[in-house]
Parts: sequence; structure tokens; C-alpha cells
Amino acid sequence: MGSSKLLLFTDYHISSKGRRTLRRLDECVKTSKWIAANVKEHKPDIVVNLGDTFDSHSTIDVPSLCTGVRVMETIMDACNDVSADFIIIPGNHDAYSRDYSSLEAFQGIGATVVWEPTVIAGILGAIPFNKNAEMVTEWLHELEKKSLLTVAHVDVKHANYFSGGPNSDIGVDAEAFRGPIYCGHYHHPHTLGAFEFIGSVMHHNFSDKELPDTPRGLVVIEIGEDGVVTSSKRIPNPHTAIYHKMDWSKKKEKLRTIKLYGSYEDRMHLRVKCDYKDVKQVRSDLREMFPKLLACTVVGINYDTQEVTREATIKIDTDPGEALTAYIKNKGVPKDLDEAVLLEMGKRFLVNVTEGMG
Repeated sequence: MGSSKLLLFTDYHISSKGRRTLRRLDECVKTSKWIAANVKEHKPDIVVNLGDTFDSHSTIDVPSLCTGVRVMETIMDACNDVSADFIIIPGNHDAYSRDYSSLEAFQGIGATVVWEPTVIAGILGAIPFNKNAEMVTEWLHELEKKSLLTVAHVDVKHANYFSGGPNSDIGVDAEAFRGPIYCGHYHHPHTLGAFEFIGSVMHHNFSDKELPDTPRGLVVIEIGEDGVVTSSKRIPNPHTAIYHKMDWSKKKEKLRTIKLYGSYEDRMHLRVKCDYKDVKQVRSDLREMFPKLLACTVVGINYDTQEVTREATIKIDTDPGEALTAYIKNKGVPKDLDEAVLLEMGKRFLVNVTEGMG
């Protein structure tokens, strides 16, 4: 057996709901054509989708389902052109079980959906998502005996910390395996123990790190017949939107955003923080400076009210009542401030802002 080449991508999260509009589905289709072009260029032996093809755990709208099929068919056609195997791993967002899965939609395209631990072509061990960490640990150890490397969509202890999330102790121990294990599930590319988290193929929201620092895309790796990875190349996706945040009061952040906008133009979602009294002017300035922004949210903060400055970051373009309710629900009440006092202060703050906006 000689050397092998793999092309990996993960966490598409195809959906048209919420932040993910019908325009987002167009990004998904363009991304699939870009992946297909890379398949034809690099001619891998195996292409692997490491999970979370869809975003919904339980229901999928028709535009998203149709887009998912179109995306996977496009990649499958490219795999056929270069005689590559196409492997799809079920993720936790793919709502799968033995009897029910959103991935059933791909049965007719020719890809292999991995429903249980599997060794592919004597090279690759593949593991679908499972909540049982002990069982997953057993699977990983067993596949490491039978394959050169492993691909998976699994929970890993403390991995989410590197993606900007809480330091979770749910999942398998990253130090318990030989590796390398190439894994989906976590959107921020990083390494932890035996795991190589390749990062999502697209940016999804502001919880993802910024694109210039951690590019989203796909990974092409080559392995020798001894299982040693001889090369690994990350290729950035030119079609994914960038989710960028800035503080309007800081000149350096303004300049950096202007520079980024020159590169990303209508692919940028922008979230701007400013003093609540300046919201109207900031919105006007943004429309003039960045006429092609994909989306923009201006967040007004009341810097004068010290008790709530840190806590009360309210989206100005949200209904005042809804914004205040969401703040109470999601943030809770500061320990040193009575809820009734907070509500009264918040109502006055929101009324002043909305009246000031005209």
C-alpha cells in the first residue's frame, strides 16, 4: 500500500432560518462548487465530510433540504471524476439514529454514510457522533489498531474552550489516544492531544473566531504507508462570510475594519458597539462607508449608568420590550442590583434611545 491523500471538510450547518437566510444557501452552493474544484485539482483518494451537514437537530425546511442534496451531489460528481471515495459522517446536528436521519436524503447519490465505526479502504477509521463517551473511547482504541488514522465527529473534553465556548468536561480524553484523529464538531481550527480539529468549512456566527485569524475552509493531507502524515494544507474558503466585531470609539478598530472591508466587501457581517447616544449617526456613517455590507447590527451601550454599563448591551434595532426581556432572561440580574431597579433603569434607557432615534 502506497501513500494516500485525503480531503476533509466539516460542519456545513446548512439552514435558511435565523441568521442563515436564503442568501446563505447560495453561499453553501458556491462553497460546494469550490470544494468540487479542489477535489478535481488535488485528486484525493478519499473525501470526507466530518459531520453536521445540516443545522437542525429535528426539522429541516425544504430550501435547506434541497440545498443539502445539491451540495452533496456536486461534491459526489467531482469525486466520481477523480475516482475518489466520498464518506459522510453523521454529526450531532444531523438528527440521526438507526431509524431516522436527515442524511437519508443522500442515499441515492453514491456517497457512503458511516452509521457505525468503520474501516475504509484499509486506511481510514471513521466514527459517527455518539453521546456515550465510554463507547466512543472503545471505538477509537479499536480503530486505531486497524487503521492508519481516524476521522470522527465526537465530544472531546475541554475542546470547546479553544473555540471561545465554556471549558466543557463532556466527552473523551484527548490524551488517551495515539492519533492523529481528525475531528469535526468544533468550528475553531486547533489541536488538542491526539485530535486535530479542522474547523468548519464556513463561518456561522459571531461566536466563531474572525476569519483572518482562523480561516475556515478545507484541509488536504497526505499520509505515508506507515500512517505518518507527510503534509497537511489548509485551504481558505473564499465564499464564506466573515463575522466581524468592532468598537466604534477605537480608531485602530475602525482602521482595521476598513482594511478588512476592502477584502471581504459584501461577505461581511458587522457588529458595532458604540455609545447609545451616537447610534443614529453611527448607522448613517456605516451605510456611507460600507454600502455593500451583508448585514450590520449597531449595539448601543449606556456608558453613563455605571451599574448597568457592563451588563446592559442592548441591540438598538430590537423592540425595546423584547430586548429588555431577552437581557433579563439571558444575562440574569447583577448580584448587587435589584431586579425591579434594573427593569426601571432599563425602561428609561430604552425609551431615551428609541426617542433619540426618531
